[in-house]
Amino acid sequence: MVYALSIPILLVFYLNVPEPSKKIANDSSALNAQEKNKIKLNSTVILSVVSMFFMFVFLMNIATKTSEFLTEQNIKNAAFLGTALTIGGLLGAVSGFLYGRVYVHLKNITPIFSSAVVALGFAGVAYSSEMILFTVGTSLVYIGYSMLISYLYGVIFDNVNAASKNISVSLAMVACNLEAFFSPYIVSIISNAIGNSSAKEGLSMSVLFYGVLAVIFVFPVFKKGIGSNTTKAIDGNN
Repeated sequence: MVYALSIPILLVFYLNVPEPSKKIANDSSALNAQEKNKIKLNSTVILSVVSMFFMFVFLMNIATKTSEFLTEQNIKNAAFLGTALTIGGLLGAVSGFLYGRVYVHLKNITPIFSSAVVALGFAGVAYSSEMILFTVGTSLVYIGYSMLISYLYGVIFDNVNAASKNISVSLAMVACNLEAFFSPYIVSIISNAIGNSSAKEGLSMSVLFYGVLAVIFVFPVFKKGIGSNTTKAIDGNN
């Protein structure tokens, strides 16, 4: 039923969006041909993509560990889990929508703030004893992560030329998708290494990871001036 909603959207798009002119299509093809050999990926982009991979690895604990955690801790009203995750997802979407306004005020402090919010959210989840705190923590995780991933995509766009944007975004998306497969295995390997495979420990790993990430962002890991183009774009739109 949900997927069926795409059908009327497809029809409206088909009936109302005009085809691009042949001249524009040809010009675009010529531009792509000229810039094909100019594709470059610098260290900032590669570091951003790698960061996304590990960020998703530990973010996935919110989906894979929470049900087990509620059972382990014998928390009441555990059936509210689905609703809590839905609320978090919706707030995360709103956070992403408002990201531009947040960035205008925080600028390069954005990743520090966002990582800290995610770490705080995971702490609220990992050490909650009731569903209210659990739901608040879940919401903070999604809110902070939505801003953090938006920032990193901005970093990628700011640090590649036009010919490299598509491949850079594709690499970022591949990294995020690979994480969905590898996350349980990576977390399991770490859990076995430390001798604690409880869900609470898995969630605590996420607290530690995002806390360390917030500290890392304090240092000049990325070159100075990152986000300057993004700021100009946002200021220009406002």
